[in-house]
Amino acid sequence: MFNRICLLFTLIFASAYAENKEKEVRFKANFKVLSFNPDIQDLGYLEEKELRFVNINQDIISSDFLYFGKPEIEFLKIVTPKPPPSELELSVETRRDAEKKLEQISDQYNKLNFQLRKINESIGNQERQPNSSESLIINEINNSMQLLAEKMSKAEIELANAHGNYLRNLEKAPQIETNKKKDNLKNENIPPQYEPLAKFTIPASGGNYILIFNKTPNGVTISPLNDAPGIFPFGSYQFINLSGTTVELRFGSKVIPLSPNGRTVFKPETANGEYLEGEFWTKVDDEFKLGYKFRNLHISRIRTLAFIMPTAPGQSALNLKIAEERGQIEPPAPTENPKDKGKKNKEAEKKEPENRPFG
Repeated sequence: MFNRICLLFTLIFASAYAENKEKEVRFKANFKVLSFNPDIQDLGYLEEKELRFVNINQDIISSDFLYFGKPEIEFLKIVTPKPPPSELELSVETRRDAEKKLEQISDQYNKLNFQLRKINESIGNQERQPNSSESLIINEINNSMQLLAEKMSKAEIELANAHGNYLRNLEKAPQIETNKKKDNLKNENIPPQYEPLAKFTIPASGGNYILIFNKTPNGVTISPLNDAPGIFPFGSYQFINLSGTTVELRFGSKVIPLSPNGRTVFKPETANGEYLEGEFWTKVDDEFKLGYKFRNLHISRIRTLAFIMPTAPGQSALNLKIAEERGQIEPPAPTENPKDKGKKNKEAEKKEPENRPFG
């Protein structure tokens, strides 16, 4: 009877646990990564306790990552444990320190010796005896040189001992390397160590994002950029105004005002392989001044993310920090029958142009 009761409770608890696992919310997100600062290497993120590696560049938007798991994506810095220095490495460091110490003492001694020689030469050229002031200086120099000579003698002994220790360890080096290789073979299955870097909380709706990593004095922050299909297509430019003031983007007759921290997506009508040209005007003291002349080779399979940066507070001049993503090269179109081509051209004339600017 008792065994039947225990079995019943076990089944109840197992059923409840399975039900909770089924109800556990799992979040899904597609994301790309970009570094606002120099490249961030040796990184990964956790997905169901599995570490997936990723490198973050500052001028290239990464390829897609698909995440499915907890509502927070945890990004981690991979830490490669540094092995303790070998006896040979320690002896090299000790010898280097001894050489540096002896060199510093010798430099001080030579400077005082040069100063003493100059004083004696001056007195000798005048064929006279040193006066009381000169005698005092000469005595101080001689006393300092005597102390330095004693220190130099000790430093020479330390260097000789350090060099001897280095030679002894050098003889043992082959055996040390063999032992180290054996230890590495034993430890090759040890998982990598890591430390927390930054987290991104996925909205309940999921979505597509460009995660921009920014190193600050207080750590690394992540700024998500909505990358839903159609918002930032290939052949377009997304400008983000980080200048701290209002900026006007002027592309011919197209004028796009951008408030501080504002952003816009602009898809020009510029043909593939031609240059897109424009001007960025900065609002300074209630008037707009030319801050930057924009000229970029337009490639329809590239999308460009551009951060508008200030050069100095209160000045109109601007800088641009640019990152790109290249799409796949489209395969050549199949050859067409001239009659079919004529029909398609007539149909295309009825349609509106697809590449209309927006921002």
